[in-house]
Amino acid sequence: PISQFEFQKLLLEPDIALILAGEGVDVIALVDSLDMVYEDVSKNGKDGLDFAAAMDLILNMRGNNPATVKDVKEQLRIMKSLVKTSQFVIVDKMNSEFAHMHSLLKELREEALQRETQGEFDEEEIDFLASRISPRS
Repeated sequence: PISQFEFQKLLLEPDIALILAGEGVDVIALVDSLDMVYEDVSKNGKDGLDFAAAMDLILNMRGNNPATVKDVKEQLRIMKSLVKTSQFVIVDKMNSEFAHMHSLLKELREEALQRETQGEFDEEEIDFLASRISPRS
């Protein structure tokens, strides 16, 4: 089996890329899709693509091949997977940011309350800060 790194290196060889492009293969799209292809390969418990699978992949990337229902379904599956992964990353990032903001607001509230007890604010500043940092009901 050929690894992703080896296959990508092979496809990016100028002579090979030229030959493939001459046969109508979209080499850029092929290289861009290798991550998804090898993700599927690893999900199936394989170490890499065998020769037949690599040739099938290359031949299917020719520009004159019409898209089939199978191709559309595969693209839909890939898009769903990417959206789901992105969603988890975004939610995790937002949760982290909100937790950070919550801790900063808590520190500000505690500092304001401490300054209030020490008499460092006048009444107008206290009312303003209290309206800004009090928890909402």
